[in-house]
Amino acid sequence: MGEVMSEVVRLYRYKSLLSNRTAVSAEDLMAALEVSRATLRRDITKLRDQLLMPIEYNRELGGYQLAKGHTDSELPGLWFSQEEILSLVTIQHLLEQLEPGLLGAKLKPLKGRLSQLMDKHGLASQNVAQRIRLVHADKRKDLNAWCHLRDDVRNFSIDAITKLEMLETDAKAVTVKAIDQALGSSYGIFNGATQGWAKLKFTAERARWVAGETWHAMQESSFEADGSYLLSFPYSDDRELLGDIMRYGSDVQVLAPAALRSKVQRCFLEAAARYV
Repeated sequence: MGEVMSEVVRLYRYKSLLSNRTAVSAEDLMAALEVSRATLRRDITKLRDQLLMPIEYNRELGGYQLAKGHTDSELPGLWFSQEEILSLVTIQHLLEQLEPGLLGAKLKPLKGRLSQLMDKHGLASQNVAQRIRLVHADKRKDLNAWCHLRDDVRNFSIDAITKLEMLETDAKAVTVKAIDQALGSSYGIFNGATQGWAKLKFTAERARWVAGETWHAMQESSFEADGSYLLSFPYSDDRELLGDIMRYGSDVQVLAPAALRSKVQRCFLEAAARYV
C-alpha cells in the first residue's frame, strides 16, 4: 500500500512541477523527485500512455513541459468521486489523530490535492475533523522488528524510539512463523518463554470498557452472570503487565497465577502506604 501511495504522490508532483515552470530539465525532475533516470523515464511513459497527461519534451528549452492549454487541466486517471474524496479525507484525519506525523512530508501533495478536490465539490475538509475524533486508551504502542544487538526478533516500544536512521543495507526478512514463535507468548514489549497465564476479573462497571480492548492476540474472555468480565492471556514478563493491571485500581482482581496475584497485591499495599 505504501509503495502504491508513494507512486501516486510522485505522479501528482510531476503535474505540480511541470505546471509552475515553462520547462523542467530531466536533471531538475530527478533531483526534485529523488528518482533515477530510469524511474523518470518509466514515470513519463506512464503519465503519457496510461494517464494521458500531455507531456512534451521541448528541445529548445531542454526540458519537459505540458502542452499549451493543459497547464490547468486535471491529471487524468486519478479522478475521485465525492464519496471517495470524503472517505480519503476521513482516513487522513483518523490517521493524524492516531499517529500525528504518520503521513509525513511525502504525502503533503496528496493532502493538498484532496483539499482542492473537496473545495471543487463544495465540501469543507475541516468539517471532517470537527465531526470525528478518536481518543486513545493508554495502551503502549509497540512494533516487531529484528534486533541487531540481540540477533533475534524483539518487541520495541514506539514511544521509546528517539532516533531513526535509514540504512543502505536490505532489511532482514523474518517469517511470520518466526515472529510468532519468538513473540507469541510475550506481553507488551517483553518477550521470552511463557511464564504463565494471567487471569483477571474486572467489575461489571469496568467490563463495559475492557471488553472492547485487546490485551493479547491469544486472549480468552467471558462474562460472568453478575456482569463481571474474565480475561486470560499468556505472558512472559510481568513488568509491563503490573502497570497495566494497577491502572484499573479496585475494578480489577488477579485470580491467577498466585505469583502475579502476590506481586499486584504488594504493589497496591505499597501504593496505599504512601497515602498514610
